[in-house]
Amino acid sequence: WSTAVLDVLKADACDQVCAGRALRMLVQISREWQQCSSEINSFLQKSEFMPRFEQHVCETYLMQADKFQLSSILHSFAALGYVPSKRVSYLWFRRAESVSFHAQGLSNVIWALAKLQIRPTMAFR
Repeated sequence: WSTAVLDVLKADACDQVCAGRALRMLVQISREWQQCSSEINSFLQKSEFMPRFEQHVCETYLMQADKFQLSSILHSFAALGYVPSKRVSYLWFRRAESVSFHAQGLSNVIWALAKLQIRPTMAFR
């Protein structure tokens, strides 16, 4: 499965929706099959998935993301225990400052920020 997930991100046709689904798939696998959780964590630490995700999705599409995509990406990072790079955090907050989250999205964001121990920017607060 790990090769298939990496192949998804490497595909030229993989946009932010495609990559976001690959990330959510990892979250679902981790939740549904607890025995896979440590394997997924190992995969995330050793593979190029997260750096590639950050480069391909966050650097390219994050500034165009809507409120659902923003909350979903951050929530997925937290669910997987992955702290994004300072650059991605900066881009995320920059975009998030210009959208209005619905109640569920905002609660997901607050939970993710707390879990990842990321301090919100003044403008986001």
